[in-house]
Amino acid sequence: MASVRMNQQGIDSLLDHVDSRIYSKAMGPMERDAKRYAPVDTGWLRWNIRAKHKRRWSYELRATTVGRTVGSDQYAVYVELGTRFTRAQPYLRPAAMQGRSLA
Repeated sequence: MASVRMNQQGIDSLLDHVDSRIYSKAMGPMERDAKRYAPVDTGWLRWNIRAKHKRRWSYELRATTVGRTVGSDQYAVYVELGTRFTRAQPYLRPAAMQGRSLA
């Protein structure tokens, strides 16, 4: 009877390599595109768009709000989705849609 043995370390190493390639090939361009699409008034929104590698197979593209007051925390959402007083100016969704074709 034949048996098959697999080296777990080799598989983990391969998965880590694939994961880092996905991050560098898809998330970097998505961050760049989101910054390019973001409307500029003060530059705060564009400056704070970040792609983050959270853990294996988990990525995040967001406009960070570190060091901002609570009222400013929703600013990125208000720009992306709009309010009843302002029109939406999407920047994350278009970047994510373009990034999907890269991944």
